[in-house]
Amino acid sequence: MKIAGILILIIGILGLGYFLIFKKPREITVLSWDNYIGKNTLGEFAKKTKINVKYGLIKSNEEALDKIKTDPEAYDVVVVSDYMVKIMKSEGLIQPLDRKFLTNLKNISEDFKGAYYDSGLEFSVPYTFGTAGFAVNKKYYKEGTISWKELTKAKYKGKIIVMDNMRYVLGSVLLELGYDPNTTSKDEIDKAVALFKKVLPNIQRLNPDTPTDLMIDEKAWVTYDYSNGVLQMQAQNKNIGYLVPSYGALKFVDSMVLIKGSKKNEEALTYINYILEPEVSAGITNQIHYGNPNGAARSLINPEILSNPTVFNDSDTSKKLRFVEEVGDALNLYNDAWEEIKL
Repeated sequence: MKIAGILILIIGILGLGYFLIFKKPREITVLSWDNYIGKNTLGEFAKKTKINVKYGLIKSNEEALDKIKTDPEAYDVVVVSDYMVKIMKSEGLIQPLDRKFLTNLKNISEDFKGAYYDSGLEFSVPYTFGTAGFAVNKKYYKEGTISWKELTKAKYKGKIIVMDNMRYVLGSVLLELGYDPNTTSKDEIDKAVALFKKVLPNIQRLNPDTPTDLMIDEKAWVTYDYSNGVLQMQAQNKNIGYLVPSYGALKFVDSMVLIKGSKKNEEALTYINYILEPEVSAGITNQIHYGNPNGAARSLINPEILSNPTVFNDSDTSKKLRFVEEVGDALNLYNDAWEEIKL
């Protein structure tokens, strides 16, 4: 019996050793934007939960949609904008969130719980918010307001950079023309293209990423981009400011969603819940400078960021902001218009 017991013990030890050596570590794949997470966030998450994160990058919501459709089991959590949440939900690409794993969902401010794209946060968890507007170097750009028509002037030749994002760019031009930024009218989109083409000779480049260095070094004077980049620029060049056009601007809420093809729901939801911890959420904001929908994190956000109207908009600006929304088959009109511009 003693020998048998010893053999059982040896087998148990060997089995445990095999398990520890060959057990595949838990891992999830998160698809998100560049410079959109704290430097230590993923490492600290792995330490705390023993779940590793493979972090993939996207440059547009449409790219995220294509990736998910192409390989729906390759990703677990994806960060996309409001209108894309609605599209993914309607196409059955994301799944409802199991609330028992999201104990920190209560930290989200009430303002973000009734949005048009996912009322009640059944499928999405708000991660950041912001606007698309104009960063300007006040040393060279002397106007108190800004418009695309102003940027057609020859004095800005080679000094403008514009984000490579058709919906936000064309949406902003449509707003200036007095149209709905989500119009499905070809005639209105064509008029927006015509105005933007007058700006095109002055544009240094259509840029997929925030051109922070070019603005800091004053090689560009005006940038149409997302609001968060301005704080990063201002830290190194005090001449840089941010202007929201008088006719209004576009806003966004980026959210975390759980892909329907994910085989690691519990791990993915653990990740989402971790991001919602006040200290974690505030730490991300203090590094990437986007608006934060996590009310419980507000007191931990750097006061300079919290009080900056570029990041946390004042009430007057907020009234002039519009969402980019799904346009159905009219998306082809926007695609064709953008291709025409980029030729």
